[in-house]
Amino acid sequence: MRYTLPALICICLVAIPASVIAKGGPAPKVDNCHWDDDSQTFFVININSNALGGHSNHVNSEGTADHAPGEFFLDADGDGFGAGAADDCQQLGYVAVDGDCDDADAAINPDAEEACGDDIDNNCSGEVDEECDTCPCFTTADVDAAWAAWQAQSWDYSYSYCYDVLESYYYYDYVEVYFYGQAYSADTQEYDYNDFYSIDYDYYYDQPYCVSYEYDYSYDYSTGEYDSYNYDYYWQWVTDAEHDGCKDLLRNWAEDNGMTCYVYY
Repeated sequence: MRYTLPALICICLVAIPASVIAKGGPAPKVDNCHWDDDSQTFFVININSNALGGHSNHVNSEGTADHAPGEFFLDADGDGFGAGAADDCQQLGYVAVDGDCDDADAAINPDAEEACGDDIDNNCSGEVDEECDTCPCFTTADVDAAWAAWQAQSWDYSYSYCYDVLESYYYYDYVEVYFYGQAYSADTQEYDYNDFYSIDYDYYYDQPYCVSYEYDYSYDYSTGEYDSYNYDYYWQWVTDAEHDGCKDLLRNWAEDNGMTCYVYY
């Protein structure tokens, strides 16, 4: 009589992580931006992807939350645009937008409006005073400075005007802003004369030119001498386009400063 021994069946229970069953292997580790209360800053930690839920919505001391890894840039002037130094985790003082061409001045950034006449690339476009009225002889800032200095004096007699003479007026085509003042005392006379213009005089010249002119002095009656004397004159040939820019600059300056520009035909 043959006896058959019963088969021994061994069932071994081994705990298999759910991530291995679901993904066919261990859960990968990923970089995640982590907020540290002690250092008051974000830093990157490399954690199991299953743990992301516990590290995905940290809040810094400024109340900014949910910083996933990325590329962030140091924003030294606080204008919202970074420059240069980059990190893959947004720390305090870092922003997600690059492109600041002067991170020491919050007024200069890609969102800023270009200020005409200051010779600064205000909007980080790579150009200076683009779409502005430009003139080789003077800038808006030059006229502003002369105007401010002139207004700071107490004149006994003063006069200011803007002339806009069109082409049909005796071969002339020019715009001129002019202001001067005189002050007197028992012993002295003060005089200040400022003139800015661009002119195309077709009767004599075949090319327009622009002019910047200042003349001021202080004369002492008792000594018969000038206590101070300044004469500053500059002119330059310009192209037709530059001539148009000079005229527009002066027209706009006059309007901005409440000076009527009288038009002559």
